Amino acid sequence: MKADQKKRLIVMGGIAIIAIIIIAICVMGGKEKNTPNSNVKTGEGNTLEMTTEDKKYAGLEFTDLNLVNKEGTTTVTATVKNNNPTESKSQYVKINVLDQNKNVITNITGIVAAIPAGGTTTLNAIITENCDNARDLEITAINK
Repeated sequence: MKADQKKRLIVMGGIAIIAIIIIAICVMGGKEKNTPNSNVKTGEGNTLEMTTEDKKYAGLEFTDLNLVNKEGTTTVTATVKNNNPTESKSQYVKINVLDQNKNVITNITGIVAAIPAGGTTTLNAIITENCDNARDLEITAINK
């Protein structure tokens, strides 16, 4: 093999490696990553721009709020921390799903399990309704 041919092979190999790196960066960089408390909530069908921040209710703190629409159902999940000095009892909560004007689209009943002081649990509430216009959530007491 002549020196000229070796140089061409090296240059072509270098170009191929650079092209592979560029393609890998484009593919990996194009994926959206959800971080805790992210305002972009994704489902398989819909992406919702939400303005939801952490919520507090009765000494409980709701973080990592997530609302997903999929196949005609809406699921709300959250991490719930008990900031009270004593164990919280198992309780029902009303989750109001709000539109961009803070009007209630619908509400979902969720149950928060008993949580020891300083402990956490997960809230998972589902409704068979699609909430494509959801932009925020509000957590309140269930009126009996």
